[in-house]
Amino acid sequence: MPPEGLPPDWRTRMVEMIRGAAPLDGSWFAGGPALGPVDQIGVYRDQYRMRLGDALIEEVPGWCALVDEAERDAVVAAYLSAHPSRTWTLNRVADAFAAWLERRGAPVEQVEMARLDFVVQRGFEAADGRPLRPEDLASVPPLRLQPHVGLLRLTTDVHRARAAALAGRSLPELSRGDFPVVVFRRGVRMRHWELPLGAWAVLDGIGRGLPVGAAIERALVEGLLGEDDLGERLSGWFRDFVTRDLVERA
Repeated sequence: MPPEGLPPDWRTRMVEMIRGAAPLDGSWFAGGPALGPVDQIGVYRDQYRMRLGDALIEEVPGWCALVDEAERDAVVAAYLSAHPSRTWTLNRVADAFAAWLERRGAPVEQVEMARLDFVVQRGFEAADGRPLRPEDLASVPPLRLQPHVGLLRLTTDVHRARAAALAGRSLPELSRGDFPVVVFRRGVRMRHWELPLGAWAVLDGIGRGLPVGAAIERALVEGLLGEDDLGERLSGWFRDFVTRDLVERA
């Protein structure tokens, strides 16, 4: 039973008011010596926006570097209204941000930067896998991507812009193109590697659960891996995968 005088769905309606999805209604509150009923619930709304907004901004530093402060704050407020927090942890608040930006028709560089921010944050929190040694590849064991690894095939070089922004350098002019990127963790730092398309395609196949041979064949059939890439060049890529801890035994 709800408290006396409150509607049965008072909890849901109060949450809607706090997150900005419903107008403030002070009729449930008695007020106090300093604040009236509407101001009381308004304090909760302001605190929600500030705490969740700060958490979102912290999760998407690359995207924040692309927009000015006014646009940032307006977009953050709109996103939080559409995607209220539903978990106990604040580090999930940006999970739907890139897809939401894309649905709103945001510029492609903003969408791709938000995706990159997400992959970086997810990789940073991921568990450690079991590292391989180069000699482990002699038998071509079944492989999978390490938990911290993420793959992106970008159409703008937002990875370079993000690296510059986080290093405190001026943001370079963005370029259009085909940028196959793998994001991975070394120690306590996340890094990106812009690698040849053939190498990226093989990693992508492994990430999709394909055996190594099938991943190579798929890349060949789709024209992402050339006949010239086979042999020593492909072996070198796999050595790079191992030395960067990108793969582990499946």
